[in-house]
Amino acid sequence: FFATLEKMLSLVSRGRLGCMSTIARRSMSMRCSPTHEYLKPSSEQVNEVVVEVGITDFGVDQIGNINAIHFHTKPGASLGVGEPLCALDWTGFTITDGDELYHTRWQNMAGQRIVEAPLPVLEVEAVNEKATVQPDQAICQGEWLLRLRVKEADFAALMSEADYERYCVSLAPKGW
Repeated sequence: FFATLEKMLSLVSRGRLGCMSTIARRSMSMRCSPTHEYLKPSSEQVNEVVVEVGITDFGVDQIGNINAIHFHTKPGASLGVGEPLCALDWTGFTITDGDELYHTRWQNMAGQRIVEAPLPVLEVEAVNEKATVQPDQAICQGEWLLRLRVKEADFAALMSEADYERYCVSLAPKGW
């Protein structure tokens, strides 16, 4: 019971409100992937954009508490779509069942989510080692994971903030 209560209080104390709060905190030119990564431009060059990549709040809510970040790439690397950028070790809870008196039973879960490149990467410019110190706190505060140089056209082809918001809403169960 206390573990369940502690988990619920943790979610409330973080102030995470799903995909909407990430959208409100990011700049208007941000793009998102269907796998819940945000790509925020940090500088632009001719036909290229340097973006900071992180996980949206909606994406974090789907994962749980992030315990560790393991980078699978290094600065200077170029990557194709779907190649691993990093892995997020997570723990969380899932509802296993309940009874007619609304007593919910929870089960501890753990796993790893591989964050893949949502677009071709011309060059990995930096990995944010600072985010590995307190990964859950860093990601919940909107800390970026990697800085990538990408083609402007590939960046523009990702979902806009408004499209991502509609996408998140479409994932909710009917009647919510």
